Amino acid sequence: MARSSSFAGQGLLGRMRIVYITNQLPFPPYSGGQLREARLLSLVADAVDVELFVLTNRYDRDFAHAQLTLPHCANLWLFESVPTPPERPPDDVPERVWGYRSAAFDERLRQHLRDTEVDLIHVEGYFLAGHLPPDRRVPLLVVEENIEYLLDREHEAAGQRRGASWQASRALEHEVWSVATLVACVSAQDAAVVLRDAPDVEVALMPNGFDHLTGAEFKTHTGVGSRVVFVGNYSWAPTRHGASELITRIWPKISQVVPNARLALVGADLPPDLAAAAAAAERIDIVGEVDSVLPALADADVFVCPIQTGSGVKVKVIEAMHAGCPIVCTDPAIRGLPDGVDSAVVLADGHQEIADAVVRLLHDPARRNQLSRRAVDLIRGLPTWDEAAKMLLDGWQRAAFARGEGQR
Repeated sequence: MARSSSFAGQGLLGRMRIVYITNQLPFPPYSGGQLREARLLSLVADAVDVELFVLTNRYDRDFAHAQLTLPHCANLWLFESVPTPPERPPDDVPERVWGYRSAAFDERLRQHLRDTEVDLIHVEGYFLAGHLPPDRRVPLLVVEENIEYLLDREHEAAGQRRGASWQASRALEHEVWSVATLVACVSAQDAAVVLRDAPDVEVALMPNGFDHLTGAEFKTHTGVGSRVVFVGNYSWAPTRHGASELITRIWPKISQVVPNARLALVGADLPPDLAAAAAAAERIDIVGEVDSVLPALADADVFVCPIQTGSGVKVKVIEAMHAGCPIVCTDPAIRGLPDGVDSAVVLADGHQEIADAVVRLLHDPARRNQLSRRAVDLIRGLPTWDEAAKMLLDGWQRAAFARGEGQR
């Protein structure tokens, strides 16, 4: 039987009331998406009453950390997701929609919206919007951290389709946008996609902040480098696939040319098969979950990010730039980042090209210094989390105000 829990947070204080629906507890931030939500919720908690509804496929982990969230919300409801059927999504249901199912969540949300005066519903991702009652009377803001059908299209092209076709995902995602009061995107590139594909939708840009790491710092590189690092939340499919390619196909090519090189894999949820592959390889260190990625990045001579899919913003790349790391990455790794980022990284595609680029950087300290300085200069011009929180509050006010002007 699916589990659920409720917790009282800081209490309702008679301010603007937001029902906030998400698929994972933001605290502690294991992933870039959790980091964004944790930072923003901690900054807006003194201005609004956030009632947090979490439908999670990591119930035990999130239940254990519920107390970390309570200072930043008025109430917290935590529900365990039970995908049906459990093995894999049906061919007519997008995988992201299939992954989050709970009749108890739907009923509790319906009752809450019926019995409570709410100013706005905030939903993190179109795939959660189907849990809203069809007769809702409250303005709706949908945040798209990723354009999901673009991810589905890439997975399908790579022969990794699960569930409905990407065209079916697109139709459903567009349907959610059409009934939203406001659609918010984390990157300007994704906002442009929404405006192109659904021109009648109201769109707002709500970017990440980029100052959660203390003090962007230029690194001085000398001699031949040997330390390569990859950072990610391995439960996210694009990160997991990129790590697999790095461990099994790219790293052996690097290791053969630079025999003293070592690769560090940093981040939570490295699956057993990849852990076994890394253990069987030469000179790969599994660092795992860390309180801060800065020490690993500070020790690195090159940060490598060979992911092949994904929209939104890759926080791992931003963190590497913040630490002044020379970066080798693919085009998808910098998708959603501001103009000029391509001048601060080495772009490569394909196993051999990525391996060759890493090897060249390890042997070229002058180039590593140049990239480090360019990355730090760029990062200093990006929005702060305080600025990002203000944009979120402005978006909430804009969407809630639509109640009086005739909302969708």
